[in-house]
Amino acid sequence: MPMINSSPFRRSRLVLGLAAALAVATTGCGDWPGSEAEALRERLAEREAEHREEIAALEREVAALDARSEEHREALRACTRRLETALARAEAAEVDLRAEMRLVERPNGNAADTGLDASDPTKRTLVRARVSHRVTERNDTWWRHSWTAELSNATDEIVSFQLRIVFLDEMGFPLQQNAAETVRLAPRGTLTKRGFVLIKPAQAQRVAEVQAIMEER
Repeated sequence: MPMINSSPFRRSRLVLGLAAALAVATTGCGDWPGSEAEALRERLAEREAEHREEIAALEREVAALDARSEEHREALRACTRRLETALARAEAAEVDLRAEMRLVERPNGNAADTGLDASDPTKRTLVRARVSHRVTERNDTWWRHSWTAELSNATDEIVSFQLRIVFLDEMGFPLQQNAAETVRLAPRGTLTKRGFVLIKPAQAQRVAEVQAIMEER
């Protein structure tokens, strides 16, 4: 169907045009015989009513088309919102996947072996800690990094020290650490300590190494 201009100005011009045409058509009807003039007026009135009904029908059709157009625009906006949400989820999934790949490339969080920070060089060599970690839980607020420290004392005396587990990035800068705790190791003894820290996602993804810091008391 041809497109029509449905503006009020356009419609008023069309109605006025019809009225003018009727006026011109009926001019001089008074000079005709009564029956012929009356018949002509009736036909013109019928034609006017038909045109008005046609205009009203066209206006209703235009209104319906406008309504459907608005529905289509709203559907398009809804699709756009769903697409944006899907893209955001895909980006978040990619970040998680990259983090998992880094952990796979460094099994058990790159387990590290460190010695006791002591003035006695023998203790520095013979009192050791091997610590590893892995991500055991995560959400949008934090990641839980669980760690395991295997401590050993190869000397013949009791060793007492403060133990801290520190999480480092690739440059060696600390990202998070647990509260220090006192540990006593029997002569020729071993001990396994476990715990966890909560790290914000942006920092948790940068964890490259975990170290056990042992400071002699």
